[in-house]
Amino acid sequence: MQTDLPQIFAFASNEWHTPWWMARQHLFTRLARRGWPVVYSTGPQSLWQRPSDKWRRGGLLHDFERVETGGDEAVLVDRPGRFLPLWRREGAWNAFVSERHAQHLSRDAAARDRSCIAYLWNPRFWPYVRLLEADYVVYHIHDAWTAEAWPNGLRRRHRKLVERADLIIATADNMSRDLPGIGPGGARILPHGVDFAVVEAGAMAPCPEDLATIPRPRIGYTGRVNLKLDFPLIAEAARRRADLHWIFIGATGIGTSYSFNARPEVKADWNLLNRLGNVHFLGVKDRREIPAYLHGCDVLSLPFSSSYVGFPTKLYEYLASGKPVVSWNGENVRPLTHLIALADGADEWLSAIDRALAGRAPGSPQLRQLAARAEDWDCRTSTLENWLGALTGSRRPQHSSSASPTPAALSLAHRR
Repeated sequence: MQTDLPQIFAFASNEWHTPWWMARQHLFTRLARRGWPVVYSTGPQSLWQRPSDKWRRGGLLHDFERVETGGDEAVLVDRPGRFLPLWRREGAWNAFVSERHAQHLSRDAAARDRSCIAYLWNPRFWPYVRLLEADYVVYHIHDAWTAEAWPNGLRRRHRKLVERADLIIATADNMSRDLPGIGPGGARILPHGVDFAVVEAGAMAPCPEDLATIPRPRIGYTGRVNLKLDFPLIAEAARRRADLHWIFIGATGIGTSYSFNARPEVKADWNLLNRLGNVHFLGVKDRREIPAYLHGCDVLSLPFSSSYVGFPTKLYEYLASGKPVVSWNGENVRPLTHLIALADGADEWLSAIDRALAGRAPGSPQLRQLAARAEDWDCRTSTLENWLGALTGSRRPQHSSSASPTPAALSLAHRR
């Protein structure tokens, strides 16, 4: 075990136990497997989140869950107690609760004999930089947030975090362009990856029963069904081509309400989709089941709204299946037009789907899988591990990365 490695306190908004893993579970599981001590937290309990899984899982007092990784360290997943919850408004009470929570984290993680990395995925966790007396700060920007749309308090924390961070990581270039105080190239770029072997193995699994009952051709989508999807586009394409069956795997709705009731105009489009006989919502599946659903579809889709500017977590998962992919015309997928068909509007979408079904999609199954294999999460973790080793002066891990760094990643000489 590498005892000289710093303690990582990772803070994110999403619970650790989700049906389909996101970047943070992939990265921190692998870092812990390689000997990095990791504590993962979503912050204290909050009174207004009493219907949430976080509230239900928590006991009265603070505790940890050990998530074994098959390596040197387990990930310690924070289970904050329902005693001393946050209120909705910021103030002295919430500051007190956060301070007590930080004391629990640092004491129970036995981290006092190590240097400390505060690894933040959201600026709302900025106070923990001070509360944990962090030696190093990492800010991981995983979505193309528009800070101007945030409340003033969150915007201030975002600016402070950018100014303080020793290492800023972004999932794509467009997520780092407007960071206050630094110009283009001011963040290292770490795109989402893929657990290639898991997706590849899905080809050998039987077609899931609920999918097998749906006629072909099947146009698949995995992930949260929420505001980023272009509901009118999907509805128009589905109405015009009743022979195409659209399959959606994942939770539906906004936030923790899992509904669209707060957005009446979106709910009307949602209700229309649910009335179409060739649009199927199969619900949430365990992450181990998803590869079988990918392989059970004929075309995989990214039917996002034109306003969506993120980097889809599922992108390389789709390519790893070898299936043809049709996507919205987004900035972060345009470099992959040799493997992915881009489409604007129902006419282009239907034409691209027809070409894919006829075997005339960009690339080939072999080329798509070859591209995805180079983007495996093990490669991503090696890149991140080397950055953390260089930042902290820890013994540099003997892991190499086959990921291809972008110009922004190569140009950074980031300041503390």
